[in-house]
Amino acid sequence: KEAIYETKVNTQILLIVNGIYDTMHVKEKPKQSVNAILQNTFQALTFEKTGMQLSGESGGKSSKLGGSVFSFDEIYERLKEFKQNLTKNKHARSRLYFAKVDVQSCFESIDQERVLEIVRDVLKESEYAIHKYDIVCQKGSTIRSFYKYYADSTDDFPKFPTFARESAQKIPNSVFIDRVKESYLDREDILDLLEKHIKYNLIKV
Repeated sequence: KEAIYETKVNTQILLIVNGIYDTMHVKEKPKQSVNAILQNTFQALTFEKTGMQLSGESGGKSSKLGGSVFSFDEIYERLKEFKQNLTKNKHARSRLYFAKVDVQSCFESIDQERVLEIVRDVLKESEYAIHKYDIVCQKGSTIRSFYKYYADSTDDFPKFPTFARESAQKIPNSVFIDRVKESYLDREDILDLLEKHIKYNLIKV
């Protein structure tokens, strides 16, 4: 007589079929990391940040970014400009001191409502398109491949060849491969997800 009995012991299931015993490991679907959950949201915010940076470079005002820098290259540019301006005034020969400081528990004191208010102001599009692609590049004698994402407005979503040509200028000797895999993210969904993570999550270190 055919019968199936299930007994869960340490994620194992014992199957009894026609007198034959077999064990099968049943693993729960792995939980996504916070980074994975927020990946598309991060790309949408990066898209808006890049737009504000370009606006600042073209002579417009980008007060939301303030004095923020996002890479070592940008830090270098700020220091270079500072040095050039310094040599033009009477303090050119003054001794300079650089200090690296950190605010203890700074993230615990951030006003969460203010953060969400800033994000609401930053997100201008009603919907964002998230595109996934691969890059194959050569570093020395090694060939590396990895996948990346980029976001854009659904009203002005550039074709991949255009994006690849522009990106290839920053990453020479590379091949860009379109995965033809797009997802769409609504502005309200982004805000809802961020509110849950900012206001209702606890992180233990």
